[in-house]
Amino acid sequence: MAEGLQRKEGKRCGFRDVLVGRLEEAKDILIAADVDPVKLEQLRLYVNEKHSALKKLDEEILELLDDDEAIVAEIGNADKFNDRIYESLAKIEVQLRSVNRVSKDRSATVSSDAVTSKTKLPKLNVPVFKGNVTEWLTFWDLYNVAVHCNDSISPGLLKRLRRNPELLREYNQFIKDQIDNGIVEVVEDPTLVEGERVHYLPHHGVVRHDKRTTKLRIVYDASAKSNGLSLNECLHVGPKFNQKIFEILVRFRVHRNGFIADVEKAILMISVNKCDRDVLRFLWVTDPYQEPAEIQVLRFKRVTFGVTVSPFLLNATMRYHIESYKEERPNVVERLLQSVYVDDVVCGTESVESSVEMFEKFRAMLSTGGFNLKKFVTSGQSVAGGGAKGIGSDLESGN
Repeated sequence: MAEGLQRKEGKRCGFRDVLVGRLEEAKDILIAADVDPVKLEQLRLYVNEKHSALKKLDEEILELLDDDEAIVAEIGNADKFNDRIYESLAKIEVQLRSVNRVSKDRSATVSSDAVTSKTKLPKLNVPVFKGNVTEWLTFWDLYNVAVHCNDSISPGLLKRLRRNPELLREYNQFIKDQIDNGIVEVVEDPTLVEGERVHYLPHHGVVRHDKRTTKLRIVYDASAKSNGLSLNECLHVGPKFNQKIFEILVRFRVHRNGFIADVEKAILMISVNKCDRDVLRFLWVTDPYQEPAEIQVLRFKRVTFGVTVSPFLLNATMRYHIESYKEERPNVVERLLQSVYVDDVVCGTESVESSVEMFEKFRAMLSTGGFNLKKFVTSGQSVAGGGAKGIGSDLESGN
């Protein structure tokens, strides 16, 4: 898989280099005294074609990534490059339209192409109720037109999913499970806003056929924007608390017995303050098989992937609960803080028995914050039978 990922990343690097060269060429034409509209149109068509191929390659690379931080970084990097492309295309189109106003005989052909070639997210203007009951009916009519009767809201996603009934079933079930597990909640009255802002996250599915358990993951893109700033651009990322991987691995290797463990669904264990939940809204449908589909507004109750501040919130929350034991168990606290990387624990002791004991101490600390440490694997002799002090199926052997 690593070789396939490197090959695709190399291919993408080539696409980006070519596109940058074409954009520089377009820039020279735009600042020239005598603009060549034919050459400019050729460049626009070429950039659109290569950009479509590049975005497809971005999706393929995203599907090959396992690490959640890598996924967030990948979405952010792709978004930055796409912004550059869209900005250049917008300048080209503005120039072409300016030329068209002067050259009436060419306006129909060039203007038509310029309008139809640009793909962007539908702009969703959601009105806000100010509290005046006399304005309620007018407000509700505006909201109904903007959301419930708006046919432009993500029709492409639903159409694509309907062409694959099994994927549609899994997609719908994924969101239902999020609701049932308290990760997401239905916004019964979308007109009521608990915070100062409202933001809607676009989403799409990423299918990993090499996964034994969950093959479908829904990715929520907080870097997407129609115009203005994206949600991620408005958030403070926060300091990085992660230990350096090199130092973690060195500490891991100095012991006779190493062990690793994983915090189950770590990010999803952290609640979002009610006043902030409205910036984590997204749209789905009450019944994906119904025609016409009825739009449903949902929002996250828990921290989610794809938001730049999520890694900080996870690390800060875990650190808070771990450090609450600082006076009671200072040595264990220090070991755990040195062993945590995002949602993984990488540690070591001098024997399998002491590793099991250390794992139990780590798990007890994290459980006070609602985190479940599991998937214990040791490099020592087999600990199968697994009844040791109640860890049971969490014990495996790397031998």
